[in-house]
Amino acid sequence: MDTSIYIILISFFLVSANWLIGLKWLAGYMALMISGVPGEETLMEQQFGDEYEAWAARTGRFVPSIRKE
Repeated sequence: MDTSIYIILISFFLVSANWLIGLKWLAGYMALMISGVPGEETLMEQQFGDEYEAWAARTGRFVPSIRKE
């Protein structure tokens, strides 16, 4: 979900008549996401324990990892 929001915001940035506005939206959302990740990860670790830790080790934090296992 977060990756799709980034793609949408990047598209707004690229088609914006004012790149400064697009850049502000993109930077603002990135700041919100980065500040919220530690809390979300703590909640997920409490809820799912080792299963979440194993999943997090296989995937990317913001962009899905593309690799064969």
